[in-house]
Amino acid sequence: MKTYLTVFFNSDGDRPSEVTKTFKDLGFKLTRGDYDYRYDWDEDTSSQQIESIGDKIQELLKGKKILFQLENSEGGKHQEPDEDEMKTYLKLVFRSEGGEAPSDIDEKIADLMSIGFEPIKGEYDYVYRWPEDSNIEGALEVADRVYEALKGCGVFFKLKTV
Repeated sequence: MKTYLTVFFNSDGDRPSEVTKTFKDLGFKLTRGDYDYRYDWDEDTSSQQIESIGDKIQELLKGKKILFQLENSEGGKHQEPDEDEMKTYLKLVFRSEGGEAPSDIDEKIADLMSIGFEPIKGEYDYVYRWPEDSNIEGALEVADRVYEALKGCGVFFKLKTV
């Protein structure tokens, strides 16, 4: 059994690297693909243990302004990308109350571009193309740079590294 975790960070919450440390301390691993983190359960794990991990995550994330989603699978559903080229996709999520309007964050968008993000069309808003020989751990540095670029504008953001 595996538990997959998807996270939306908040520009007014905790840094992605700090949140990732919390997940790693619980036993989650960073992943590439559709999910951000994966927890590998032992074969003799009870359903109560699996159900309790969401409660643990919620308790640990209180006050950090993070949205999260859990999905359990018997295995085989998630496959890490085979692509040699690593990319990180970025989606911005605006709130109807509080936070900046999309048209008010031009300076923040310029900061994202200076990191190396490029605008794209589709499910995500921007893409960062990694240099060769990059690994998933480097995604934390980019995530923190996105956080710094967006800090103070009250938007949620989702990163997906494939």
